Amino acid sequence: MSIASPPSAPGSIIPATVWLLGFVSMLMDISSEMVQTPLPLYLASGLGASAAMVGLIEGLSVAVATVTKFAARVSGCASPSTRSGLRRPIGRDRDALADIAPADLRGSAFGLFNLMTGAAVVVANLAAGLLWDRYGAAATFVMGAVFSSIALIALPLLPRSDR
Repeated sequence: MSIASPPSAPGSIIPATVWLLGFVSMLMDISSEMVQTPLPLYLASGLGASAAMVGLIEGLSVAVATVTKFAARVSGCASPSTRSGLRRPIGRDRDALADIAPADLRGSAFGLFNLMTGAAVVVANLAAGLLWDRYGAAATFVMGAVFSSIALIALPLLPRSDR
């Protein structure tokens, strides 16, 4: 069942659900960037991994992500969460956004969404660097988990999209 949005009134604003979707996606992006970006540094300095080992691990992570995305597209499901009952399958942000934004505000909704998720990359990398410098690697990874947990708590508030 898709959520069809009626046209909005002139001068109307972007719906709160679009803001919430952007906020949840932003938190998820911050959490993944805070962990993924400093991970090679942690592997090398914290665990003593060689440059070759870091390269192998990074290469394997890209390969796994690529195979997973391909398998999800071929199978028609976004992730295992589709079958486990989460309200919004991971990776279906754009489908949900197209469903909840009024037709005449879709461009603005996508612009807002992309602004929020793009800003997440800058915020995450800056925060990760500051946390690492002041409190160490553990604080960086813990904060990544905190942002992910906040996003997970907000996830059930999003409307269901069965596109």
